[in-house]
Amino acid sequence: MPFFMLECWESASVEYVTLREVPRFVNFSWLSGSLMPSDVLPSPLRLEVMGEPEHVIPPMIDEGIPVFRSDMIETIRGMGVDNFQSFEVELLDTRNSTLLSGYHAVNIIGLVAATDFPNSDYQAHGRPLVDVDFDKLAIDEAKAHGLLMFRLAECVSGIVVDERLRGPLARIGGLSLVDPADWIG
Repeated sequence: MPFFMLECWESASVEYVTLREVPRFVNFSWLSGSLMPSDVLPSPLRLEVMGEPEHVIPPMIDEGIPVFRSDMIETIRGMGVDNFQSFEVELLDTRNSTLLSGYHAVNIIGLVAATDFPNSDYQAHGRPLVDVDFDKLAIDEAKAHGLLMFRLAECVSGIVVDERLRGPLARIGGLSLVDPADWIG
């Protein structure tokens, strides 16, 4: 089964808002792949977005804290993905002081070392885990252990999804499902 890298890119005709500030949490990183203790986040977590008046709020914001719109959460859960935690988020749109619900901070549990290094183009910084820069990624399907979504251990900013999620996620619109061979991360 092929895999894809989940991203949310702007297009030539659509630009997205960004997070004003990414809050830091003591003893927890969104990129760690570890379970978040229940007492770390306020509920709901309030995040501010900013941008020009014509900028759009995308279905996914991944700027240090992955934020998924509710339909993304429903889609991935409905497809059987269960290795993540989701936490209610209120987005404050600083352009018009509107408070938006229907978003979730997502903690993907588990880092998977699934890179097929001989078939990838990369630059490793020290050990080939956590901080590898890819110009072309090849994924060893056997190393994914049947997971439908995971963080790539060799480049923890990379979110990998199984091809079975491609169609359902594509129907949401505004998401990018990038072939790993074309992924730069």
